[in-house]
Amino acid sequence: MLTITRRSAKIGSSVNVRNEKHGDEDVPACDIAVASIMLEPEELNALLEDPRAHDLLFVKDATGFVEPAFPQLNAFALRDKFEDALVQLHVGLAPTLIELKGVKLARVSLALQPGGLTAMSLQIQATPAPEIIGQLSAYMNHEISIEITDGKRATKTEKQDELPLQMGAKPEEPKHPEDLFAKKSGRTRRTPASTEVN
Repeated sequence: MLTITRRSAKIGSSVNVRNEKHGDEDVPACDIAVASIMLEPEELNALLEDPRAHDLLFVKDATGFVEPAFPQLNAFALRDKFEDALVQLHVGLAPTLIELKGVKLARVSLALQPGGLTAMSLQIQATPAPEIIGQLSAYMNHEISIEITDGKRATKTEKQDELPLQMGAKPEEPKHPEDLFAKKSGRTRRTPASTEVN
């Protein structure tokens, strides 16, 4: 489950607009990149489903300052996606509330920060009304507030076993080691007929 209370974030530099099929109907959809969502240690543990996650990923230096245990690593991505989430975006100076229901959350990545917080970025995949998509486009590269409720982990679909490419009878196994290197041809070699000179 992915749930975070309202906090600051930033919409990315692009809002990808596309169509999504709902049955036979084309529905307007968009992908919104949101970054700089800061997670507390307990929230990181809950997201990674391990109460030791923060302690494994962060260490304290001699002065007690908390820093990433592996500063050589860039941000790392989660394999999981989330679905059926309620996302509330508060945009503008007023601010205005944009509510997106039943959205998918993909491309979740985590960047460990000095001090012990974790910066989360993700992609919101939603199907809002066209005017909402236009409204979101106006806030690209802007600071906003975000709240996410009840993002459920998407169930993984198991991959079907690969079917053999060659149908029919199984090819015969070589009986002698030299057969492994013999070239097989569809033609039979013909011995030229001998000619006699009178």
